[in-house]
Amino acid sequence: VLGKGMVLELNNEFKGKARLYRGGVLIKSVDLADKVAKKLFIIETIELGAIKSRLAAALDLSRQTLHNYLEIHEHFGVEGLIHGYRMADGKDLEKQRALHAHQRMEGNKAQQVAAIRAAEKKQNAFQASLNFSFGENAPLQKVAREAQPFNEEHEWEASRYAGVFVYWPTRIARWHWPELVMGHFGAGWRIFAVFLLMAG
Repeated sequence: VLGKGMVLELNNEFKGKARLYRGGVLIKSVDLADKVAKKLFIIETIELGAIKSRLAAALDLSRQTLHNYLEIHEHFGVEGLIHGYRMADGKDLEKQRALHAHQRMEGNKAQQVAAIRAAEKKQNAFQASLNFSFGENAPLQKVAREAQPFNEEHEWEASRYAGVFVYWPTRIARWHWPELVMGHFGAGWRIFAVFLLMAG
């Protein structure tokens, strides 16, 4: 319990992660193995009103360490936490940057980020394929014709509702209507379709 209605949960099942709750609602989580994320988590938790001594004890840190993080953040912002600035080296930002220049990334950051995103996109790209076969037991696996939607044949006639069918692709592709509505209501999905088309 950290005060101000906050509780810090540390559990082996989280695999080195900590979770912060306020009033029983999860508001933050952090991977404690990520040193920078851990420092930012500590700063944000204290700013929310956590009692420093309790937070230090929970994370197995000294109060002086928390005080150092706060002071570094106050003078140098997130930059100081990321690059490990120390107050013992002075409060001059240019001096701190010179002392820790070897820790800074070189080159154009925007180009580096773009290259990382391009590599991730290439790695995640794949050709989607749909298997419409029913396998060896096709007659057994296929839904009976009378149970399939839109299987009835009708004579053509004009309908003022015809244009609203443009709403269907969005409902199916973006909001996964078949899975959501048919999954919960089965054949009763039709009543939802009626109201959707009426609203359209």
